[in-house]
Amino acid sequence: MTQHASEPPLPGRLLLRLARLIFDPAVIDDVVQPTIADLQREFRDAGTDGRRRMRARWRGYRAFWMLALLSPVAFVRWTRAGHQTGSFP
Repeated sequence: MTQHASEPPLPGRLLLRLARLIFDPAVIDDVVQPTIADLQREFRDAGTDGRRRMRARWRGYRAFWMLALLSPVAFVRWTRAGHQTGSFP
């Protein structure tokens, strides 16, 4: 999807760069990129309403940082197949 010059840049580029330092590539593909895509979609859907854009940005950033905080426990055994192994089948 192309972006017009009058539209503000979509949020999430910095988060994706940070994710590459924090997460395994499988987690980025399966979890982080969809989270950032949701952020960008909600931001775009907010149109020109500044409050809605700010709420979308806040929710997306909060979701990303929750992933970052939970990743040491939640994604320890994440596999390329897209599921956790270990205590859950």
